[in-house]
Amino acid sequence: MPVAAGHRAVLELSECSTGLRFSSPALAVSVWCLQDTDRSGLWILIALVPLIGFIVLLVFMVQGSDHGHNQYGSNPKKAAI
Repeated sequence: MPVAAGHRAVLELSECSTGLRFSSPALAVSVWCLQDTDRSGLWILIALVPLIGFIVLLVFMVQGSDHGHNQYGSNPKKAAI
């Protein structure tokens, strides 16, 4: 059974809303990880560069956080101990 045009618009809006709800926390965590390594959250934009950007961002994400205090605050791993 085909979907009416009005229902299709509602479904597309619902899908867009769901995508935004799930991508916003992921973006926030990515920026937080970058700031743990003393990098600006704007480095997330390097992911827009095809292939190379994803690889660079992945390397930044898997690096350990700074040992001491940086411009974004203290080391969260050290504060837990």
